[in-house]
Amino acid sequence: MRGYARAIRYRYSPRIIREGLVLWLPLWNSELSESTFKSKDDYHQSCVVTDATWGIYGRTFNGSSAFIACGDTPSVTDNVSVCAWIYAADYSGNYLIVVGGDDDNAPFQLRTNSTNKKIEFCINAGGNRAIGATALVNGTWNFVCGTFDKALASNEIKLYLNGNATPDGQASHNTSISTTDSLYIGKRDNEKYWSGRISEVLIYNRTLSLVEIIHNYNATKFRYA
Repeated sequence: MRGYARAIRYRYSPRIIREGLVLWLPLWNSELSESTFKSKDDYHQSCVVTDATWGIYGRTFNGSSAFIACGDTPSVTDNVSVCAWIYAADYSGNYLIVVGGDDDNAPFQLRTNSTNKKIEFCINAGGNRAIGATALVNGTWNFVCGTFDKALASNEIKLYLNGNATPDGQASHNTSISTTDSLYIGKRDNEKYWSGRISEVLIYNRTLSLVEIIHNYNATKFRYA
């Protein structure tokens, strides 16, 4: 009965924003359950899975060797939005969720901070980052979203948590992004492996508005209630 109720809620829930969507990985989808698959956006990017096991709530990453490689990072320059549904039994590790490269100078990184259980969104290097104000609660699902808009006069980097109207963190950085590296889910530099689940990943080549972020949160949250 519970599965039927979830199916009905899914059928009638609003759809995610598609404009500017350059990567969509609904990792809970059985069509993405194999060791190789293509993203569900219009670009059908090829992804290869290493040690991340599939389940109805997404992929489980073991914290030591599991990751997903999705080829070249989608082309973005002055605007980007990176969002994901994540779960960890313990958020105290310094873990990578989504990274557009394989070192600390990657064009963007969505990650957790090892000392305070907070989300960070970095642009061009780890030092250019917005740090969330809210410590994540162990054993809970969270919808995290980082945005970058070079056209703003300040606070170009913003972080949003669970569809809240107020940014959870923001920072200033005014240099364009150059995306020439590979895209990874769950690791960087063969280190900082994610330990927990990642269920949905969305990357846009533009800056989502607050209304759009809230829409995507509401369109997907039923799965994690």
